[in-house]
Amino acid sequence: MAVNWLLAAALGKWLFYLSLVILPGWLFLRFISRDNDQTWLARAGLLFLVIALTALLASSLLLIQVGEINQRGVMGMFDPVMRDILLTTPNGTSLYWRLAGLLFWSLAIAGLWLPRLLLPLAVLGTVCLAVSFAVTGHVATLAGISQLFIVLHIVAVTAWAGSVLLLCFLLRPVPADELATEQWHDLFRQYGRLAVPVLAVMLISGGYLYIQLLGWSVIPDHAYHWLMLGKLVLVAMMLAVAARHKFRLVPDIQLALMSPGVDEPGVSLRQTALSRMRASLFVEGMLAVGILALVAIMTTFVGPQSLLHQMN
Repeated sequence: MAVNWLLAAALGKWLFYLSLVILPGWLFLRFISRDNDQTWLARAGLLFLVIALTALLASSLLLIQVGEINQRGVMGMFDPVMRDILLTTPNGTSLYWRLAGLLFWSLAIAGLWLPRLLLPLAVLGTVCLAVSFAVTGHVATLAGISQLFIVLHIVAVTAWAGSVLLLCFLLRPVPADELATEQWHDLFRQYGRLAVPVLAVMLISGGYLYIQLLGWSVIPDHAYHWLMLGKLVLVAMMLAVAARHKFRLVPDIQLALMSPGVDEPGVSLRQTALSRMRASLFVEGMLAVGILALVAIMTTFVGPQSLLHQMN
């Protein structure tokens, strides 16, 4: 059976990214939440499921590469000789870093109620996952401080995208009681305050890496250029939505808490304000999903190497 390995690789990367970002996103929300005993932040079983799924997808990416080299259909993915060879390459090194990071995350979640172990182990696991992106692909050609910028960029991106996707899921259903609304308002206010440095790190490191890879020269008709432009447009849209949260929707929630009225029969002003926030978070989450899809396409079908070759 013929297999489109490039398509399989792009799809596998996209699913891997979606699974991976949940862990740093959860850690970011856990860090900013003053109520660390909230059940939606303490479901160890679901986090272990995410870790297992991420490990499975990370391993599958290597098997897809084995199948692409063998060109013998699906069964070619399981060639032990080619698998062992790939494990000695940067792709294998990347997988080892990812599995090590997920192991640290497993230990962190196992000690969920021991904050002294949770934070350092989770941070170490997140750094290992970020390093896995620095040892393979086009960014592996960079050295020195650029490697640090890669790690910082991955940590910032995954924390932001993962926290947005988690908030989309967690704010369902919209709570009706005042205490829950106050907790959400406090979380969103803290989130808006701490997201600013995270976004600054993401933008500065991303811009630095782009310049290091390609310099200031671009070729307008190259596919990589257009995909990068599309990615930047989606990022700008996410930033605009995030700004709306901070300067419009969060103050609306605070105003609703101060005005105990109803927006329509059976629906309080608090519920209306939170419903608007949930809808806006969904939009931001879909933009994050789109960005991750573009990254999967860019790292599979095109890359800066082909653009640099055309420049030369």
